[in-house]
Amino acid sequence: MPQADKEATENGEDLDLPTDAHDLANNSEIVNVRVARLLAEMTTESLAPQPVEKLRYKRTSSYAVGKGVFGGKFDFEFEFFEPSDERVARIEFSILVDHVITDEDFEPSNEAVDYFTSTTSYFAAYPYAREVLQSTTSRLGLAPHIMGLIRRDSLAKEFGVIEAYPPIKQ
Repeated sequence: MPQADKEATENGEDLDLPTDAHDLANNSEIVNVRVARLLAEMTTESLAPQPVEKLRYKRTSSYAVGKGVFGGKFDFEFEFFEPSDERVARIEFSILVDHVITDEDFEPSNEAVDYFTSTTSYFAAYPYAREVLQSTTSRLGLAPHIMGLIRRDSLAKEFGVIEAYPPIKQ
């Protein structure tokens, strides 16, 4: 038995998150995915395009629940650094994923909403985040940066430093 389920059973709670999240999925629908905040700026004085060697990123998430609705908010922050380790740009944005409860008698637990938004809603938000980052880096005059494939084991990575891929020569 998984540790969380074991603790819930020992505390007298009847909580099976995958089942509760499955019930939530069966009783809800995504109604909107949107960018709620976008900040992008060059932080260097140079007007020439800047080479980017690495970037730092941070991702945080939160959720909100109301009568018949819930949603996930995903905040992304990126800082871009040139080979001398000087920051040349930063981009921050928030993606909101809105859901409605389709069964008016269904009331999800906060734990189920937390689990559902940190998995299913994040998977829905990720393509939008990829597009925002790619198009914004390009508009800033940086080589377009593409967020990599999303993998289940990478959901827990909320911050880090990665090497920038050089642009493909054609």
